[in-house]
Amino acid sequence: MRQKYWQLLPSESIFLHNRRHLGFVNIHRNFLSRLAGQQVKSLETEIAGYKKSIQKEEERNETLTMVLNKTETDISVTKKLIKQNLAKQDALKQMYSTYSRTLHETEQALNKSSAVSSSGWSVTLIKLLALLAITSW
Repeated sequence: MRQKYWQLLPSESIFLHNRRHLGFVNIHRNFLSRLAGQQVKSLETEIAGYKKSIQKEEERNETLTMVLNKTETDISVTKKLIKQNLAKQDALKQMYSTYSRTLHETEQALNKSSAVSSSGWSVTLIKLLALLAITSW
């Protein structure tokens, strides 16, 4: 009987050893699967954060693009207005030159009229002629 016991003992011991080994393997697999699950959840959370960040940057980019387009439009309109105002300024300079020349000629005529008034011409008549010359422009 003792012999049987010793013969069974190593096989039982191997059986128990295998069983313990399988238990540890299962515990290890379970641990790894939990760890992998936690890592997956962590990565999913991180991905969700990146998606939100990308969405915010896209919205910011769209806003900046709209501001840029508006600014470029404003620049274009301002350039056109500057061009128009420069043309008006040139026209006003020419008108000023013409009126200045007319005024100078009128002053000369007025100075002559004071010399002519002694010969019978009236100063008011000369002023009327100067006024007609200015309004004809």
